[in-house]
Amino acid sequence: SKMATCSCRGDPHCHQFDQTADAAPLDIKGSCIYTLATDSCGLHGKKRHQSTFAVLANFHKSKIGRPLTYIDQVIIIMKAKKGRKMKIVLGHGGVVKYNAAPVTLPFQPKRKRGLSITMDKEGNTVVALPNGVEVVWNNVKMVEIRAPQDMMGNICGICGRYSGVEDQLDRDRKSVV
Repeated sequence: SKMATCSCRGDPHCHQFDQTADAAPLDIKGSCIYTLATDSCGLHGKKRHQSTFAVLANFHKSKIGRPLTYIDQVIIIMKAKKGRKMKIVLGHGGVVKYNAAPVTLPFQPKRKRGLSITMDKEGNTVVALPNGVEVVWNNVKMVEIRAPQDMMGNICGICGRYSGVEDQLDRDRKSVV
């Protein structure tokens, strides 16, 4: 099935799921952790916390006094059974932590079908989630999130809503602080 791609690279310019290739990217200027993509976005109140996964990125200022930031690490949180959460942290230089413990690749946790962390031919760290979402991290400052078509309409975050229509609201607001 077709996958939609969202990517953040460089100082970071984020291209959303529904953006055309020539559309202006979203520039992230704030230095903090942003949610790139998560599900269960239409829910409010208590149900809002029923998301099954979230991909976060820790944006850091490159130099004091400069507006540019870069991605320092990618954090993937997944809901496990009985309300527990699993956390994968992808850092610089190929550092990968699974629930705070460093792991070597390829890595496949026991009793977690459909979850794998591998390295592709280009040396990127690739996290495949059971819901079909893939996160590709180049171990420096580029992250790509690929979402399967069956998640259309159920994703939100910096990567946009993945509705099949370009997010006008997000485009008018060219930078996120």
